[in-house]
Amino acid sequence: MKNLILFLILLPAITQFSVAQIDDTTFQDVEGVTVFSENEAAIIFEDKRFYIVDFSLSEDRTLMLMRNMRNYFIYQLDDELKFVDKIKIDGGADALYDDCFGNTYLVTKDSVYLILEDDKGIFLSDQNPRRRFMETMEKCVGVTSEKIIFEHLSKLNQFQVFHTVDMQNGEEAVIYEVNDTAQAKSLLEEGILLRNDLCEAPNIIDESSTNGGSGEAAHKMHREFNARRQRMNFFKSHVIRPQYNPMFVVDDTLYFFNYTNNRLDRMDQHGNLIDSHTISHHKREGWENKVYSDIVDNRFYGVRAIDGILHLNRLLEPTFEEGFSSRLSHHVYPKKVIVRDGYAYYTYKPNFDANLNKLYRQKL
Repeated sequence: MKNLILFLILLPAITQFSVAQIDDTTFQDVEGVTVFSENEAAIIFEDKRFYIVDFSLSEDRTLMLMRNMRNYFIYQLDDELKFVDKIKIDGGADALYDDCFGNTYLVTKDSVYLILEDDKGIFLSDQNPRRRFMETMEKCVGVTSEKIIFEHLSKLNQFQVFHTVDMQNGEEAVIYEVNDTAQAKSLLEEGILLRNDLCEAPNIIDESSTNGGSGEAAHKMHREFNARRQRMNFFKSHVIRPQYNPMFVVDDTLYFFNYTNNRLDRMDQHGNLIDSHTISHHKREGWENKVYSDIVDNRFYGVRAIDGILHLNRLLEPTFEEGFSSRLSHHVYPKKVIVRDGYAYYTYKPNFDANLNKLYRQKL
């Protein structure tokens, strides 16, 4: 484990284009009242030859993964979204990935590369195996001034355990758990039944072979085998997915949105409870199991979908109930949304027939 922590701590802190001006109209928060923001999204970046595969925002730069046919580039923009640099990627690329330390990586089919920068521009680090890297980094969910916070799942993904690792001495401590014992028991019983059901499948195949393996009876047996296998695959891929109970770090304070138990718990980085509040915003119609954290404004936004249109609803402290709501224009289910400094950023095609997408920004 110490080697893992050492690896994490030593990680270092990618044409034609157009930039549009943004309307900075703001809306007043009204306590206890939902105010709908009608700010329209504006196109802030587009390349008339390239498709935006992915993007990443940080305090002083924006990175864009771009594609034209089989050619891939990483664009670097400054904090005003002006073009700074680009590099060509040899081979294909899948996405950009931001780790819990704020570093950004290029992800390919089987490798991961840290995107670095010097006085000459951006460049890629040495190759890292994708599977091993992601298995390690995806468990890291936050960093404070003294601790690294990891999340682990067990018991059919129904038990979530958050633990910290001290950056100085490597000491580990469990600080928070979310357990749904009843759900775990129910899923375990269902899993046993499905597994026993599937174990009988070889008998179906054997019986089919004994009967000559032809005719309607044989086809019926094979259909039954496939149906049992599909039920098990569905159970593994959909039913036992982990429940959504995210954790966010704000100024060394940990915010646990414990939706399993309908409460919000705030703790310090050492695991001491600051306060706890009952929450219910996730029970409203259209809840999307998603909370965005604005790390600049230290605000949270819950997401609901109405007729496919996303509504980002400000969660007001201390109750964390919905305040004003911002509708992401008329774009249905954007692929990726990042909330930063009071704005929502996302990519979208302007119309169904468009071949290329654009980067939009909308005031919340």
